[in-house]
Amino acid sequence: MTRRTLLAAVVAAALSVTACAGDDGAAHSDDAVQLLVFGAPEELAAYRTLAGAYEKTHPDSRVQLVEASDRTDLITRLSTSVAGGQPPDVFLMNYRFYGQFAAKDAIEPLDERLGSSGVIKPADFYPAAMDAFQWRGRQLCMPQNVSSLAAYYNKDLFARYGVPEPAAPGTTCWPPRPR
Repeated sequence: MTRRTLLAAVVAAALSVTACAGDDGAAHSDDAVQLLVFGAPEELAAYRTLAGAYEKTHPDSRVQLVEASDRTDLITRLSTSVAGGQPPDVFLMNYRFYGQFAAKDAIEPLDERLGSSGVIKPADFYPAAMDAFQWRGRQLCMPQNVSSLAAYYNKDLFARYGVPEPAAPGTTCWPPRPR
């Protein structure tokens, strides 16, 4: 599955269960599902396409895409909207930043919705990805993607220039520190 396909599936599913919804999960005054996102221009274009596709397959629904300029703007908009009592229905955020909202009970738990969903099955996700979005035993958000970092290097170039090779993953920093 490509990253774009995974993104499409997760955002569509998130709209179906209102993942990372505000306390009441209610639609805003114009009855649109409000989706707060940020990303590169290509990602924002993909979100627009997904919102349009969702509306096409759900003719009684409308998605209002709120595009933040960067991560800081997204967190500021989310913080302000939560404090003002008008959070978006759905937002996308890295798990490292959602804890401040979880700690304030600003995110509606998804456990009941997931249990009754015919679209999303938690078992279809990597357990570590699901665990990252659990707070106090409740599933608060759904993972959008999972990534791993890998570093490749040319051993021949290291040998040619007399540079020590990196140690096994997770055991040292690169570049090596002088001894």
